[in-house]
Amino acid sequence: MTQLLVIDDDEVLGRSIASYLERRGFSCHRAIDARSGLILFQREQPALTIVDYKLGRECGLDVLCQIRQENPEAQVVIMTGHGDIAVAVAAMKIGARDFLTKPAPLSSIAMMASELVGNPFSTTEQATGAGRILGRSSEAIALRQSIKKLAAASNVEKPPHVLISGEPGLAKAKIAAALREEGPRRHAAFVVTDCVSLLSGDEEDACAHGLWRSLLERAEGGTLLLKNISVLDGAAQAGLLNALESGLADNVWILATTNEARTPLANSSAFNRDLQYRIQIGWIDVPALRERSDDIMPLAAVLARGVARKHGFHKPRFTPKARAKLVTHDWPGNTMELQNCIRRAVLSAGDRRIDSGDIHYLAEGPASRQTAPDLDLKRIERSALKSALQHTGGNVSKAADLLGITRDTLRYRISKFDLSREQG
Repeated sequence: MTQLLVIDDDEVLGRSIASYLERRGFSCHRAIDARSGLILFQREQPALTIVDYKLGRECGLDVLCQIRQENPEAQVVIMTGHGDIAVAVAAMKIGARDFLTKPAPLSSIAMMASELVGNPFSTTEQATGAGRILGRSSEAIALRQSIKKLAAASNVEKPPHVLISGEPGLAKAKIAAALREEGPRRHAAFVVTDCVSLLSGDEEDACAHGLWRSLLERAEGGTLLLKNISVLDGAAQAGLLNALESGLADNVWILATTNEARTPLANSSAFNRDLQYRIQIGWIDVPALRERSDDIMPLAAVLARGVARKHGFHKPRFTPKARAKLVTHDWPGNTMELQNCIRRAVLSAGDRRIDSGDIHYLAEGPASRQTAPDLDLKRIERSALKSALQHTGGNVSKAADLLGITRDTLRYRISKFDLSREQG
C-alpha cells in the first residue's frame, strides 16, 4: 500500500485529509509540526509528502529543504493560501513537485496523490464524458459537475440547449463532446458545424434552401454542435430561430460555443435576443487558465506523458526551474498554448528532464506573472535573517521572536546560510 505523509498544524484538517486518502486506498501518516513530520519522513520514506506552508511559527519551505536534503528524489507538495503564487514559485524552485491552494477540496488532494504516485505513463486519452476535463482546482471540479448536471437534463423532448463561452484556446469543443458523452444521447448522432463556414456563401439563399432543416434532420435524436455561433449574421440567426420555433429541433440537443467570455452575446447588438434566450438555457462559462493556476502542472504532466509515450521517450519529468516557469506564465492562449508549449518542450528534452530552457512561449502575455518582482527566496530569506540578527545584536531568542519563528528554526537557517551571530 502506497505510503503518504501529511504535515499540517491544523489537526482537524490534517486528520480529514489523512482519513479521506486512506478511504481511497492509501496508507497515510500524519504530523502536526515540522519536527515530528521530519522524523516520520525519515522512518517511513513516503512516496508523497504534503506539507502546509504555515506550520505555526515554522515554515513549510524549511521542511521541504530538509526533506530534499534527506532524499533529493522525494515528492513533496506544498499547500499555500489563495493567491500565494510567489510562495508556490519559491517552493517549486526549491524542488516541490507541485502545490495546492487552500482550501483545497479533499477530492482534489486525492486526485493529486493518484497522479503523482500512480502509473507514470497514464493519460486521459481514453477518458470520456466529464473525465475529459483535466485539473484539480475548484473551478475544474465545478466544471465537471456542471457537465454532469446538464447532460442528465438532456434526456427529455425539447432538451435545454447549452451555450459554452470562454476565451479562445480553452478547447470548448472538447467540453461539448464531454457533455454529449456524459448524457443519454452519447450513442446518437453528433453533428458538428463551424458557423464561420456558413458565412462563405449567400446566407439568405442557404437559409431559404433549408440549411438549418438539413442540419437538424441529420442530428435528429442526437446532438448538434454549433461552433462560434456569435459570428452568424442576421439572416442566419433568423433562419435558425425559425427552425427552432417550427419544432424542427424538438428532439435535437443544441450545444453552441462562443469566444466571448463572462457575458456572452450580451454586448452584441447584432445577436438576436430571442435566439439567445433559446440557446442559452444551460450555460458553461469556462474559466481562463490563468484563473486556475492549480491546474497548470497537472495539465502539463498529462500532456507531457502523452507526447513522451507517442515518441517513445522515458517518463517525462520537470526540473524545479521548469515548474516555476510554467506556473508564472499567464497563458494568454490558455490550454491550447500550454499544449503547444509542452509538446515542444518534450521534443526538445527527449529522454532527459525538461528544464526551463526547453520551455518557450510563442508570445508573452502582457500581464505575465514572470515579471513578478523579487521571487529569489534565498536572497530574501538571507536578507531577513541578517537584518533580524543585526537589529537584536545577535540575540537568537529576540531575532526569532522578531521573525515569528522558533529558535530551533532560526538556528537551522543560520546554519543553512552559513551565517554567524557576529555576521548578522
